[in-house]
Amino acid sequence: MGTAALNGPVLDGLRSSNAGLISDKRALESDVRLLQADVDTADDLVRAMSDELVGGRLSGQRVLVVLAPGADSRTAQQIATAVDDAGGAVTGRLQLQPALFDPESTQLVEDLVASVLPAGVELPGDSAVARAGAVLSAALLVAPGADPVDRDDAQAVVSAFAEVDLVGLDDAGETPAAATLAVLVAAPAPVEPLDDEGTAAIEGLLELSGQLHARSSGVVVAGPSEAAVEGGLVRELRSASALDAMISSVDNADRAVGQVAVVLALREQADGGSGRYGGGQGASAPVPDSGTETDEPAPEGEPAPEPQG
Repeated sequence: MGTAALNGPVLDGLRSSNAGLISDKRALESDVRLLQADVDTADDLVRAMSDELVGGRLSGQRVLVVLAPGADSRTAQQIATAVDDAGGAVTGRLQLQPALFDPESTQLVEDLVASVLPAGVELPGDSAVARAGAVLSAALLVAPGADPVDRDDAQAVVSAFAEVDLVGLDDAGETPAAATLAVLVAAPAPVEPLDDEGTAAIEGLLELSGQLHARSSGVVVAGPSEAAVEGGLVRELRSASALDAMISSVDNADRAVGQVAVVLALREQADGGSGRYGGGQGASAPVPDSGTETDEPAPEGEPAPEPQG
């Protein structure tokens, strides 16, 4: 009798609580839709003004887009489009595979580097990933005042790494011209704390970004906001003071304003500067100071020597 007497009030209370939760959920969904509409409108405005914002900023520059494992290919394509809009030329998209950063691949990577090392390329004394980064960077990039690696040798390097599924190169000609700048597109940070394998991958990506910078006019590490939280590449770069002082970072590259920031940061890198951009932890400004608009490249932005071979 007691149970029967309590069932009614208890069930009524549960129904009322459930109805309240459903109402709250629908209100939150409505808020999310409104916020997303605001974001989409802002992005549409930035895209409509892209020529005024970035037109001519990368005239004479060639840009290599590098995707970290797990990076969003759509974001990479949007960055490539922004580079085109700025007057730059994308030489290709280099997809880094997880195996490149796997400690079990160390001997394979070391043997591969030794077998395809182009003449005149000096290797760092760090890790196997750093040495792989040095060889790939030498093949695909050129620093100011330096001669690019012979295109046939460059193709041999990339092909050798691709054959063992360490990298892939898309949207490039058979022997793409050496790029003058690079964008490393980061993946979102994992939901769980980094394990040993994840830590090794982040450390490898930081070493590789250093090699990209050493063999070009500059590098920008760019990713979504989730890349600027604990365990994300952008966050770890901003915590690595030695690299952070040289390499620019953007933490909202999946949005139009972030893609503008990437272009302006590439221009800044070519001019010898660096910075942290976006709205995430550690960002110093939404975008770099664009300075005076110009359709002509600064002296540092003149085309690199034409590829040999």
